[in-house]
Parts: sequence; structure tokens; C-alpha cells
Amino acid sequence: MRRLALAFSLVLPLALQGAGQSTVPPKVSASGVVLPVTGPTVCMAGETHYLACTEVYLKSTSGIDLKSLEGKLVKVIGTHTAVTCDVIDVSAVEDPPSTLAWCGMPSPTCPVRFVICPGGLCYYWLFASTGPDFYPVSVETGSFLLDPLHMLLLYAGPNPAAGCLKIDVTIPFIPALIGLEVHMQGARQDIGPVGPITLTNAICFTITPFMPPCAPINC
Repeated sequence: MRRLALAFSLVLPLALQGAGQSTVPPKVSASGVVLPVTGPTVCMAGETHYLACTEVYLKSTSGIDLKSLEGKLVKVIGTHTAVTCDVIDVSAVEDPPSTLAWCGMPSPTCPVRFVICPGGLCYYWLFASTGPDFYPVSVETGSFLLDPLHMLLLYAGPNPAAGCLKIDVTIPFIPALIGLEVHMQGARQDIGPVGPITLTNAICFTITPFMPPCAPINC
């Protein structure tokens, strides 16, 4: 219960910060790897791409070449529409202010490493959930991309070493975890001087049966 309370202490203020009463769709942003839509969706809003490990779809009516961004980790900025699903009409693209990567083998007894960048004098958060969601906060902060109702806060604190934050987690030997899809997202905030919280891209993986040996963690 304490872990959930800690998680909501970050997520809910951010979500409320992004809420507004204006009838004009606000500008939003989200970070992620751009992938092409390969078949029909329920959106039916002209979407051509989506952000990996999310249910956030993308289109561009302002001339942004989304195809040229395929496979790249970027921050997209645009107008959010939500009818049958979440679509961002992209009007600008930037380098993401913070990123989350992982390596290792997500199998019981094996280690997995999560890396939040950049480094510096800052505070970090790392969340895990069983599914995606979409809570736009602001263009500066980004969007929260996890389901908060099934979420755990895995880390909250400063970086104990120089460079990017690296967190090693060993998958516990619990047979019921095999086949579970895990979604994760990080956040960081400069504290010297204090800056805004920025949310990373989402990552996802499925916990697989143990097939020795464990893969090395080299990220």
C-alpha cells in the first residue's frame, strides 16, 4: 500500500496539472520509439504510427514526416484527441529530455538492468505496471504512459554514482510470473538547480521461462 501511495504522490499531481477546462485541445508531448501502424485500428483518425509499448497513436497534419522517424526514440509534441483511442497530431519533434533503456534476460533468477539518462545532480523515479495508459501532463514534463491502478514504484531517490542511473533487478523465481507483460517508465528531475520533472519513454517485456545461462547485462 505504501508503494502505491508513493507512486500516486507523483502521478496524480502530474495528471491534475495537465487537466483543463478549455474546449481547445491542449498541446501535449510524449516520448517513445516511433513505429508504423501495420493494420486497421479502432481509432479511425488517420493515425499512421504509434509509440512503442504504449497505446498512443500518431498522425501529422502539419507536414511532419513520421516515416523518417521510424525506429527512433523521440519526443513528439502536438494536439491530443481522444475519441475511441488516444491520438497525437504531431506538429513538432525534439530529442527526449530523459530516456529509459533496459538489457538482460527477463527470466526467473536472471538479472535485468534499467538505465535512466541523463545523469547529473538529480532525483529519479522508476515505475512498473502490468499495462499501458495515457495521462498527458504538459509539453515540458511529457505524459505518464502506465496504468496507475496496477503499478509499483521500484525506485525513488538520487543517483548513488556518476553518470546515468543504473538499477539492477533480479527476476524472482515465481512460476506465476511467467508470461506476465511488464511495462515500465522512469522520471527524473534536476535538483541542482531544481528543474521540472521529465517523464521518459515506456519500455515493455514479457517474463519468459528460464533457459540457462542468463544473458549478460551490458547496458
